[in-house]
Amino acid sequence: MDAMKTLEKLLAISMIFVAICSTATSSNEPNSTQPQKIDKKTPLINYPPFTISKETTYLVEPLREDGYVDYVGVLNKLCREGVTPENNAVVPLLQAVGPDVIFVSHREQFFHMLGIEPLPEQGDYLIPFEEYLKQINSAKGESATPEDPTKKDEQIDQFYKAVDGPWTEDQYPIVAAWLKANQIPLEKIREATQRPKFYDPMVLNGKVPLIALWRDTANQAYYCRWPLIEQAMFEIQQGKIEDAQENILACHRLARLVGQGPTEVEVIHSYAIEVTACLGDVALAQSGKLSPSDAAQFQEELRKLSPLPKMVDKINVAGRFEFLDCIASHAREEIELLKAESTKQKSLLERLFKPASSKPSDWDTVLRMGNFWYDRLVEAFHKPTYAERMEACKRLENEFYGISAKEKATAKSMLDGKNVRLAGKVKEKANIYIYIHHRGVGLSLNIEELAHVRTDLSHLALALGAYRSEHGSYPDRLDEVVPQYIAELPKDRFANADYIYRPDGKGYILYSIGYNGKDDGGKDQRDDPSCDDVVIRTPKETK
Repeated sequence: MDAMKTLEKLLAISMIFVAICSTATSSNEPNSTQPQKIDKKTPLINYPPFTISKETTYLVEPLREDGYVDYVGVLNKLCREGVTPENNAVVPLLQAVGPDVIFVSHREQFFHMLGIEPLPEQGDYLIPFEEYLKQINSAKGESATPEDPTKKDEQIDQFYKAVDGPWTEDQYPIVAAWLKANQIPLEKIREATQRPKFYDPMVLNGKVPLIALWRDTANQAYYCRWPLIEQAMFEIQQGKIEDAQENILACHRLARLVGQGPTEVEVIHSYAIEVTACLGDVALAQSGKLSPSDAAQFQEELRKLSPLPKMVDKINVAGRFEFLDCIASHAREEIELLKAESTKQKSLLERLFKPASSKPSDWDTVLRMGNFWYDRLVEAFHKPTYAERMEACKRLENEFYGISAKEKATAKSMLDGKNVRLAGKVKEKANIYIYIHHRGVGLSLNIEELAHVRTDLSHLALALGAYRSEHGSYPDRLDEVVPQYIAELPKDRFANADYIYRPDGKGYILYSIGYNGKDDGGKDQRDDPSCDDVVIRTPKETK
């Protein structure tokens, strides 16, 4: 589960900046998903206080009614290309989880953009595990949350242990009952993964910046990985291998569907879903219940899957748009503050930003600096090897962290949620924005590499399992599975070398050297917090 913690850490970092930029404002502006022509009669003061150009705003069209670039409209257009209600996985996925995941104020427009009627409030929707616990505890006459924290911990513990390997109803009765209660929505989730498209409309009203947009449906898809793999683990133990395979494949497909989303949040979710699906692959491989032909067929299905999304593609488009739109939002707020004679109710942005003079800031410089850093970040992610990519990312991070102590202190205060006034030179403001927005660059790279490494290791585990089914034991060398059980041996992306394999009694240990670039002897953070090998261990006594 260490991989999950790392993925969730990156997601948390991403959400920090979202929280900073989220501001409750009025929504009397035209919806930004519909490009509008500018009314030339509008007073100049209402136009953006910066130049619309490739060097500044990156896009020069479409423009909203207020003259600002419609980044949301562009992303919606890119994502809905070729999408219909019949091929969009988001439709059955929402039918599985219900409409509550969509903000009430957004629902009418969201479902209109989706091309379907709004879903009813009540239905056979997925019951989240903690909500299910409240229901069963209440039915037993107990408090919704057990007073004994040990009991609650034991119940939650069942949930997470059910993805670690095959299990029985006697072991985890609450999880078994929860899955049984969710069979109808679970079938809808599997149906969703059979569709080729994933268009989750972006609805953003008012003056809220793009980065503050919560990806509600993607968040629910991220949660849906749990019942899929827990069901698969339950079925492996029961010997229902075909059913287990379908749930595991559904989880792999879900990862790729979510990865079609435009933002870094979706690609992080995609990697987390894929890592969870790989747990199912390994459990199948270690079960001893896969014949060589079954293993070959399952591996063929895995090979048919589309590639995982690339983090750099999200950074270069939506990530860049989020930054530029955030700056545009601050620039607009500055203009409004300069126009206002007095303001009694201070918005969050006003508390964070104070004009340095009676004239607008040089926002062109801020925008150009942002694009400069994004260009360098994209260049770093395109380096040919992990070592080169990480070295380039570290250089960038060192430059980000090399800003002045005053700028760094201001950024830290903003990240801590404190009210900060951003008065000062434009370059100082730009450094603060860039520092906040680019935190965790190296971690983003590591997350992407980890997802690919986990996928490689699970494919190798399936090849090793097929070899054992036919020969009665695991091979002495990893290359003995080539080419009958796997076409070629993948390389460890962290080392640019072969994965390390050692027979171990009746089992084996197979691992990558991990982020730190050194062989820790097959130890991960569960063995030693200083170690970070990415490991698959097959028990010495297999059943």
